[in-house]
Amino acid sequence: RRDVAMLRALGMRPRATAAIVFFQATVIALVGLTIGVPLGLVLGRLVWRSVALDTPVEFVVPENLPMIVLVAVIVLALAALLAAWPARRWSAIDLSDELRAE
Repeated sequence: RRDVAMLRALGMRPRATAAIVFFQATVIALVGLTIGVPLGLVLGRLVWRSVALDTPVEFVVPENLPMIVLVAVIVLALAALLAAWPARRWSAIDLSDELRAE
């Protein structure tokens, strides 16, 4: 909070403060998608192949592209939604109280 108050005292606008929070949430979501989607595809196919080989089921590689796009859109929208409350709270910081606390 003190760092944000210091940036605001140096001239950062409340809207820019909220943009920082949204940008951080988006970057975290993108990193999670970048690591999680390929890892999930590889592990899911390995597990399904082992199950299909042990049972009388034919192994067919599913088409995943529409579901991957849907998951990515949902994750990014959820990250933006979850960042809304902290962004609003940080943009409304009372500078005098925070800077006086140091």
